[in-house]
Amino acid sequence: KFNGVWSLRYLPYPVACGFVSGIGLIVLDGGFELGCGLSMKDMLGHGALVPYASWCHAGATVIVGCFFLGLEPIIKNATRLPVGLLCVTLAVHGGAQFLNISEETLDHHGVFLQGLQQESWTAGWSAIIQKIGDVDFSLFFSQGCLSLTLSYALLHLMSYPFYAIGMQDVDQPKEKFDARKEILQLGLLNLGVGIVGGVPSCHSYKVCIVMKRSGAKTRLWVVLLSLTFLALYFDTAIRPKIAVVPKCAFGGLVFSLGVDFISASLLESRQRVAQQEWRAVVMTALMTYYDVLAGLVFGSLLTMGLFVVEYAGITGVVNQATFVEVRSLLKRPKEDQELLTKHGLEGVIFWCSGYIFFGTAAGIVEEVEEYLDANPSTRHVVVDFEAVPAVDASGVHALTEFAARCGARKPRVRVCFCGLVRRLNLALKNVIAAKAISDPPRLYSRRVEEAMEWVEGEILRRSKPAKQMMREMTFEPVLTPMEGETLMLNWLCKMMHELAPATSREEVQVAAARLAPCTQLLSYHTVEGAVAGARADQNAGVIFVEGACAYDMFYIISGSADILRSLEGEQTHKLPRHHLNTQKGDHFVFEERTEVRVEQLHEGSILGATEFGAAYGEDVQSVSSRPRRTSTALAAPRCKALRIPFNELHAAFSDQPAMGHRAMTRLCKIAAAQVLELMKNASVKPYRVAASEQQGYTLPIVKEGPEKP
Repeated sequence: KFNGVWSLRYLPYPVACGFVSGIGLIVLDGGFELGCGLSMKDMLGHGALVPYASWCHAGATVIVGCFFLGLEPIIKNATRLPVGLLCVTLAVHGGAQFLNISEETLDHHGVFLQGLQQESWTAGWSAIIQKIGDVDFSLFFSQGCLSLTLSYALLHLMSYPFYAIGMQDVDQPKEKFDARKEILQLGLLNLGVGIVGGVPSCHSYKVCIVMKRSGAKTRLWVVLLSLTFLALYFDTAIRPKIAVVPKCAFGGLVFSLGVDFISASLLESRQRVAQQEWRAVVMTALMTYYDVLAGLVFGSLLTMGLFVVEYAGITGVVNQATFVEVRSLLKRPKEDQELLTKHGLEGVIFWCSGYIFFGTAAGIVEEVEEYLDANPSTRHVVVDFEAVPAVDASGVHALTEFAARCGARKPRVRVCFCGLVRRLNLALKNVIAAKAISDPPRLYSRRVEEAMEWVEGEILRRSKPAKQMMREMTFEPVLTPMEGETLMLNWLCKMMHELAPATSREEVQVAAARLAPCTQLLSYHTVEGAVAGARADQNAGVIFVEGACAYDMFYIISGSADILRSLEGEQTHKLPRHHLNTQKGDHFVFEERTEVRVEQLHEGSILGATEFGAAYGEDVQSVSSRPRRTSTALAAPRCKALRIPFNELHAAFSDQPAMGHRAMTRLCKIAAAQVLELMKNASVKPYRVAASEQQGYTLPIVKEGPEKP
């Protein structure tokens, strides 16, 4: 009633197949017990003490069972059942007549069914009515009765769903199977059967198995079986006539069905699963056959064990790479790329996935420490938790202890945890503060790009000479009003000369003088250092914003500027969300819209060439028709740039067509390179493969035949 069947959909195939194979063994054992009066456990357990006649009956049951198995490929419909019983009955009675053995002798040796009562069906009900006054109903509430009743009810409650789901998984019925409806109806049936003194059934599927394996294809067999039972129940004269059929025929029929069912579940599963999983199938089947309750307990424990093993296999570290293999999206100068390629082994990234508990956290720590022991040149470790929904308390403790041990290594290894959800970030901060770790790990709640930029900066800082670092940190002083006009013309002449190098000096000076009055000098000397993804709110350093209308082109005269692109949140990951407090705005890192640095431009770079080309020669007046920025540009501290309006630059090119043509050719080349970079990062990830940036890296060329004219 509480719809607990949904949990059984997670039942592993080895466990489900083991329960079904256990049913087959129970059916097989039922054939032996019906044929010789003893079960397989009794016969194998008491081997020498079993009477000779019982062994003979068992042999006859096996022979008849083999006969039914041989009859199956010949007669494939439901007539196989009556034909087989008729053939066995005629063979037994014909052999007795040929050997001159009387039916009394056969009945004395237990060839036919025994104990068929001939009393009326009313006798049992009369006895119940007469004895009902003597029943002590208080005993039903005694401890012994309640313990027996509850355990028996729990056994039936658990066993039938397992059998039903196992039958559905292994036998694969063609019609839609509603396990919840089946279990609910069986529960109501068991209530009614128990009230009238009957025996509740937990694996009534045995009847379905017998009829289906016998060739029944419609529900007519249910009606025929019901009529047969009613006739045997109400008509006392029909019961003795069943004794005409030898019991080895019934036992052999059930035996053949059990063999057929085991071969369809146990043996075929050997071809489907691995050897270790098949051993689990056999163990579950044997435990279920030996004791149903023990089989349920064993199957449940095996399910939990398989779940833990499988879950541990898909959680933890799912990928790793050094900075020789992957880089941040920031496009660095060629010299920096060469240094990162040379010293990239100093940094390593580990990507984690799944729910991190103590066992998984210990596995992550062991894997990372093994890597550090095998690669002593490593100085920076980044652990990305972007695909981790939560980490338990023991996992947080293990991770912080690992960070403390890395800080105590010789040489020191710095650790960075990134991609943290809010709760995990807060838990790590609290534990780090409580432990007072001297060299705490860096914590980033954003994507791995930010951590990768930090590691790359540290590697470059260690690998570059001190003089070069000081030279890169030196900037030109801020302009004063007195020198502004002269230097403005010089900067514009330099820009025009770079755009049109074959132009005469006089033409360049004329164009510079034409642009100087409308050109604005931007000095970003007040901006403090910022990090990727957190610059958009620093208006003092914003050159332009992605999506804004483009009116001007910018030329960097000193310092540098960062180009940022937006990453839209991804909704394709299917991770559990019950660990997130949505009321406080918790979400995964990959779900938020963020900005990443894709390029860093230096002195002499031009920004807005693509937008200028889109607006060139067009009289664009409305805001909706203006070209829009495809990225965000943020100035570094002490950056200087010239802002030149598109319309003024267009007018300068129109006044001098030759120079304008050469300048537009250069701008088209710059714009094309920017468009190609934009297309390459259309489906941008928070990192890139470093091999694509290596010098000389080309795609393999496919050789084809000569081109047809």
